[in-house]
Amino acid sequence: SGQRLNQFGITPLSLVDRIRQRNINIPGGQVELSDQNVVVRPTGEYTSAAEIGQTVLDLSRERYPLYLRDLVDVTRGYEDPAAVLNFRTAKVAPDGAVIGESAEHGGHALPEEYELQTGRAITISVRQVKGTHIADYDRDIAAAVEEMRLQLPPDLRIERTSNEPAEVHHKISSFNR
Repeated sequence: SGQRLNQFGITPLSLVDRIRQRNINIPGGQVELSDQNVVVRPTGEYTSAAEIGQTVLDLSRERYPLYLRDLVDVTRGYEDPAAVLNFRTAKVAPDGAVIGESAEHGGHALPEEYELQTGRAITISVRQVKGTHIADYDRDIAAAVEEMRLQLPPDLRIERTSNEPAEVHHKISSFNR
């Protein structure tokens, strides 16, 4: 908290500076031995939230180290506030299911009850390469989305906001009636 930082005479700016000073990865040079050269690369680069908490900010009057973890809770999370914000509004059914676009759900009508939920979003735009088949494009996009889903935290919702292959299928079905 701000009070706790003030109690030890630490400003938020000095806190950021101290973390930047510690989180380094720079070349250190080379040691030449008679039969080999050894590259030295000192690193202070953080690899976990726990390591960040171990950062010594200062020494107390009694000369004990003052760790970042003693002043704040260090957790893995998202930048707050983000430098650039995108938002996505989704229709959410009472059971928590996100209601998709009509083309993705065969044109079914919206349920009577739903709420709009707006949250921060990251938008990735992908276009089909000219000369490729729409079914191959759909399969490749679905595989890439699933691969991305496995690499991201489970609390992130990943969804396609448009689905050109489904639109093409819908148009062809309508044309053949």
